[in-house]
Amino acid sequence: PLRRQRQMCIRDRESVARLVGAGLFREFATPGGSRQSLEELGLVEVSYGGVDLDQIAEEVGLDSNYGPNFVRWFLDQMRINRAISIPIPLRVAPDFVWGTYNQENRAYMLEGKHDGSRFRVIARRDGGGFYLNRYTELLRDKLAVPDWENVLTKLWEQLTDEAAGILKPNQEGDLPMVIRHNKIRVKYRAQKRPMYRCTKCGNNSSYHVANKCTQWRCTGEMEEIAGEEWLKRMENHHYHFVFAGDTVFPSAKIREHTAALTTDLRQKLEDDFKDRRLNILSSSTTMEVGIDLGDLEGVFLRNVPPDIANYQQRACLLYTSPSPRDRG
Repeated sequence: PLRRQRQMCIRDRESVARLVGAGLFREFATPGGSRQSLEELGLVEVSYGGVDLDQIAEEVGLDSNYGPNFVRWFLDQMRINRAISIPIPLRVAPDFVWGTYNQENRAYMLEGKHDGSRFRVIARRDGGGFYLNRYTELLRDKLAVPDWENVLTKLWEQLTDEAAGILKPNQEGDLPMVIRHNKIRVKYRAQKRPMYRCTKCGNNSSYHVANKCTQWRCTGEMEEIAGEEWLKRMENHHYHFVFAGDTVFPSAKIREHTAALTTDLRQKLEDDFKDRRLNILSSSTTMEVGIDLGDLEGVFLRNVPPDIANYQQRACLLYTSPSPRDRG
């Protein structure tokens, strides 16, 4: 199903542009996790247009030394949990673009249960007390704010204020809320500014909240790393180089070669491939016999061929190449 959905979305240039735009949007609306995100590498930073973090922090009674960054972190958590209104042009191939983050209920409520809300700011137990979540852990346990429940309630009131225009209902008239996508701003981060890294878990961030690591269950402290030192550390970092150091982005033109194609189209693909107007042909068994492709640089087998003869036919595409390097 995902393959069919993707094929439907790449039929024309406009569709490709929407798909690429959705993929770019996903970079800033899902957790970094095991991947190397642009934010964690210190290459970009995300802010929220028209949102006065200092004023909100003051209104809810947070310490001015860390309050604005706590509000920023709160919005960041909503953003990377994909609790965002999705722009209409980018609502393409949702399963393909979002994968495991493609649920309709990726929205927040202050507390309580709702079918349209996956997340709660305050997770209250039915029998009294609270479940531990990221917001309770950071505000109550790590920052030791005594009236943390009142602070979170006031913060939610500030963010959901209709006049502020920061959050909006995920569905018209419903309680679950998401960030308005037009509030999100992405820009290159000034490389001379410091980065911060947890001394325990290694979490990277362009800001800190009272030097506390904001990762779940981590008790580490955020250590400041000067901008020049950070760049020095990144010199041998593969992904930092790919995203920032390499000014030429490699690209490839790829087409499918199957028996379902018309004879004329199949011939055109073969000619384009021989003349290097195409870089890669993804093929079925139609490429095994009787086709002269000339100088090949490589043959990739998606799985093990069903028989030795099939393997020989496919491997011989490479070894019959006139390139001495390939025959070697």
